[in-house]
Formats: sequence, structure tokens, C-alpha cells
Amino acid sequence: MRVIPMPNRAVEPFHVHVRTRPGMYVGGGNAYGIRHMALDVIDEQLAAPGARPARLAITLHPGGVVQVEIAGAIADVRPEDFLAAEPADGRETRFWSLPIAGALSEWLEAEAVHGGTRWAARLEAGVPAGAPVRRAGEGEPFFRVRFRPDRSIFHDATAGFLPLCSVVQEKAIFHPDATFRVADETNTPDGGGSGLRRDFRYPRGLLSYAEELGVDPHRRDPNTWRLTRSEGSERAEAVCFWPDSRKLTVHSFVNGRRSLDHGSHVRGFLRGVRAVVTNSTGEARDQLRGRWNLFRGMTVLLAVDVAEPAWEFATRTRLLHPGADDLVYRMVTEQLHARVAETLAAAAAAGTRPPSEQQRLG
Repeated sequence: MRVIPMPNRAVEPFHVHVRTRPGMYVGGGNAYGIRHMALDVIDEQLAAPGARPARLAITLHPGGVVQVEIAGAIADVRPEDFLAAEPADGRETRFWSLPIAGALSEWLEAEAVHGGTRWAARLEAGVPAGAPVRRAGEGEPFFRVRFRPDRSIFHDATAGFLPLCSVVQEKAIFHPDATFRVADETNTPDGGGSGLRRDFRYPRGLLSYAEELGVDPHRRDPNTWRLTRSEGSERAEAVCFWPDSRKLTVHSFVNGRRSLDHGSHVRGFLRGVRAVVTNSTGEARDQLRGRWNLFRGMTVLLAVDVAEPAWEFATRTRLLHPGADDLVYRMVTEQLHARVAETLAAAAAAGTRPPSEQQRLG
């Protein structure tokens, strides 16, 4: 649950409170803060109950204007969601990103179609510029918000195309039904031509991402291992593959967000690998510890979904969750051992070497 520090309404309205404290709400009056504003809008839609968007796009326009558009099975956003007041209809879903983005923008324009209604609204520095316009509207549900970050807060900062691509790409991995796009129209003479654009779609999630990372003419092993385990509401998944590398590398994610290495889930994976090697016997153990070390050169994409993650740092990047450690450990010890045995047996039958030994000799 996202906790928003609320101001004393007797002293200052919410939009004034936000405008004087951008660091508290979006991380600062800089490029990171602008990206934070746009990405929060997407994150809240993705996290809304029952939401399954088909398309999500962030477009950068001339003058620092940022547009976020989401279409498909999306949550019902209404004009009053741009105000910080409690929902009058008792809805539990709160879109805190919207009043925050409105407060930190010179102007913000929003439009949506949902449930047969189309509406449009405009805010200036967090204050509604007139009443919302409502009318009947049919077609695919969508929500679009377009804003210019306030230059008195962000000065000349811009969101940045490449940093946005990096974050949006990782979000796309965990939403295989959606296509994510980042477009930069600021580089065209009229702002409306075909500027920079990147589309991200991973229909098989981590597996598709692993295939993208493993596309290398020097890659020596076409195999990819996928491990999964679920216990109640918690789930772990690991995809292991061998690009042209010389060491074991783990890229970790928690609830669809990249996390720092050495968190609880990474420790569980490494602990499981050590257990697999230790518990192997005979020739397999000699091969795993010796020149046929399958873990040399392995790249791992490791993701866990946990109900209430705990974090080692205030930045919420390094997982501190014993349950995730144990979940991943059990997944590895139960499934990775079988994969190792199958690979070694197949290599022995074919008279070939495992991928790591091929890399070492290559």
C-alpha cells in the first residue's frame, strides 16, 4: 500500500503542499522526478484490481510535455481522482499519482473513455481550470494524461528517452499481454514526425526477455531453463541461460520491479546452487565442481512476487524477506538438480561438453 503524507488542511491545500515538496513526492525537481510522475501513472493502472491494459505509451513532446496513454481493460479513472479529497462513492482505489502530477505541472490535460462515458478535464498548477466536460462515449476504454512539468520546479529538466526506455522495458517483461511504447517526438522539426521510438512486448515474460538478451552470434548454448514455484500468494520464477559470459550473473526482480543483487531471493538462489553442487554424487559432482562447471557463465533472471515485501534500505531496492529466500531455495534444490542431471547425461551420451566448458575452451 502506498502511504502518502497528508498536509494539515487547515494550513495549506494538498496541491500547495506538493509543489513546495517535490522531493517528498517524486524524488526531486529534476529529470528523475519527471520520469517518476509519468511512471507512477502507469504503475497505479497496472496495480489496479482487474486491470489488464493492452497498450501503454509514454510520448515526449516539444516543450517538455509528457503524454501517458493507457488502453484496454483499465481501471475507471474519473475527474475527481485528480483532487486529493476522499472518494465520495466509497471506492477503495486511489490514484495518488494524478493529483501529484497535476500539482507539479504548469498544466495537465486528461481524457478518458470508460463505461460508455467520455470526459475531459484540465488543471493548472493542481487547480481545476473549469468543470470537466462529460458526454457519451463508446469504443475501447482508454485513459490519456498530458502535462507540462512546472518549469519553476523542474527548470530545464526533461524526462529523457533512454532512461524511460530502460524502466518501461522492465515493466513490459511482467505484463505479457500488453505492448509498451516509448516515443520521443522532440527531435522532429515540427514535433509531429517520426522521432525515436521503441516498442516492448514479451509474450512469454522472462523467457522472451532471456531470448532477447541471449541473441549473440558467439552464444554457445541454445538451451534455456525455466524454474517456477508457487506457495500460496507467493511465487518465484528463474530463467537460466548461457550468453557469451564467464561468470554467474543474477538479475533480480521483486513484484515486477528490478531489485539490487544480494537480496533475500538472490541469497536463496545461490544457497540452492551450492546445495545442488554439494548433494551431487559421483561423476556429476566431479563435473559440477571441476572443468564441467555448469554454473560458470550462467545468466539468471530471477523474479519473486511476495505479498508484503520488506526492504533493507529506504529506497526499497534490496529485498529483506526470509520467506522469499526459502521459496527460491526450495525451487532451486528441487528443480535445478534435475535439470543439471539431464544436461550432463545428454552431454555424456552425445560425447559433447556442457555449455560452460565450451565457453572456457572457446
